[in-house]
Amino acid sequence: ALPISDSSFFGPRQRLQFDALYERSFSNTRGDDAEIGAAVVLPNEPWGGQFNFKQIGQNFYPALGFVNRPNIRFFDGFFKHRDRWRDDVLHWADVGTEWTVYTDLHGNLESRQNGVYAAVQTDENDQFQIHVFNSHENVEKKFNLPQKVPVLAGSYDWNHVELVLRTTQSRSYFVQWDVDCCRIYNGNYLKSSLSIDYLFNETWGAVLQHTMTLFDLPTGQVNVHIFDLSATTNFTPDMHIDSQFQWDNITNRFGALLRYRWEYEPGSELFASLGEMAFIDGPVWTPHYKSNNTRAQIRLGHTFQF
Repeated sequence: ALPISDSSFFGPRQRLQFDALYERSFSNTRGDDAEIGAAVVLPNEPWGGQFNFKQIGQNFYPALGFVNRPNIRFFDGFFKHRDRWRDDVLHWADVGTEWTVYTDLHGNLESRQNGVYAAVQTDENDQFQIHVFNSHENVEKKFNLPQKVPVLAGSYDWNHVELVLRTTQSRSYFVQWDVDCCRIYNGNYLKSSLSIDYLFNETWGAVLQHTMTLFDLPTGQVNVHIFDLSATTNFTPDMHIDSQFQWDNITNRFGALLRYRWEYEPGSELFASLGEMAFIDGPVWTPHYKSNNTRAQIRLGHTFQF
């Protein structure tokens, strides 16, 4: 990282930051290749922005981590203007532009997303955002969405809007809600991601999440729903139970995990977990439950210090 600050060039308290990376992998089965990247950041107000670049080789295969999209060049960033106020309903307001571009290593466009946005934060730290995007994607080979709804090879261009709500974490409840609407792949589209975090008291807390994705394409329709419930029970600062439950309507698979941890003395703990995998299908009022896998674990741990 190379931070630069020059008040004579950028103005008072204005900064420019530059970061760069280079990684190379060596493999006798995949070959040798590299990943390079750079970022230019302007963490300033009222004008600020960021530009990122990354190139990942076809045969880049790191020993740690993974690469889910090799053979690409990736560009993304944003540029914004922010106004701030004191002792007002709004704490700050942003307007800006943002972009994401993927090409292959020969510079051929694979996908891009360009947009403009506006965002505000209230004096209570609640945030509201609206993003308006134009997206383009070149699909070289047909692929399938859930329930085998095909997306045919071709060039697609569409407009869509994203609305974002974030409430402050200073209350007993915390809400995050993202809604993306209304076009994709020459069809209709709606995605909603809702998360509600509620702290009942010092002992009980829960997080309920629902992700809904609706596709209505010329080649077919599919609706995807994922439900997730997490709960925490704190008996004492050193003893708690964490639980998580998840189900989706595509696989009809239900998962549950309960974890108990008790640090009964400094450096010593008792850990126990119980996990369940099952299939739930049929009508809501008469569901059919079929257990697939159940696991239990108990572990005693101690840290030795010398």
